[in-house]
Amino acid sequence: MLKITVKQPSTALSVTPKELTVRTGDSADLKAVFTPANSTDTIIWKSYNNSVATVDVNGRVTGAKAEQHLLRPEPTMEKTAGTNDCYYGYCADGVKGVSLDSSEKTVRVDSSVTLIPIFNPATAFNKAMTWKASNSNVKIEAVGISNLKVTGVKAGTAMVTGTTTDGGFSVSCLITILPKQKENDTKVTVSPKTKYLAKGKSFYVTATVTGSSNKKVKWTSKQKISCNRNFRR
Repeated sequence: MLKITVKQPSTALSVTPKELTVRTGDSADLKAVFTPANSTDTIIWKSYNNSVATVDVNGRVTGAKAEQHLLRPEPTMEKTAGTNDCYYGYCADGVKGVSLDSSEKTVRVDSSVTLIPIFNPATAFNKAMTWKASNSNVKIEAVGISNLKVTGVKAGTAMVTGTTTDGGFSVSCLITILPKQKENDTKVTVSPKTKYLAKGKSFYVTATVTGSSNKKVKWTSKQKISCNRNFRR
């Protein structure tokens, strides 16, 4: 008895996704679809750099090192249109942790500080963060994809928390908001402003302090002369 096997070659091949990003140490799948659907072709997957990423017989790609690499599906009959196409892949370091330079910061009303997260590893591919504040004592505004600008709105405290898009790692900072600093409205006037006197004589200079600050006056002279609190000359 003669057994005859009839094979149906494919006329087209599509692979999804066209570009693949995988974290180092993680895996993702490529899917190959033949036309016609009853094609008997099979795929031999090939990675052009196994030190960056490997691919198994089922199209599962595993990242090894952060770098771009090429993958190619090769049908067993090698007559399929588009079999020379290569597919780009990207192997990227994933976020393994995040921290801040300080867990507490102080800001005054109407002033701002910037929170800058520190990623582990520093080469992490996706450094996007989402931020939220515990109350309205502060206003938060994203700066780029990672950093956060925090502006004091009302005296008190607020907890600001950030979460990495990759990995879901969180970091928090306690913000203490101080009242807006008052402008220095202190003014000092002296009387008299000028005075001529003979050797051995003396006179008093009177200082008048206005404003909300300390009213005490410290007398100094640019010359070696005798002076006291009333600046007698």
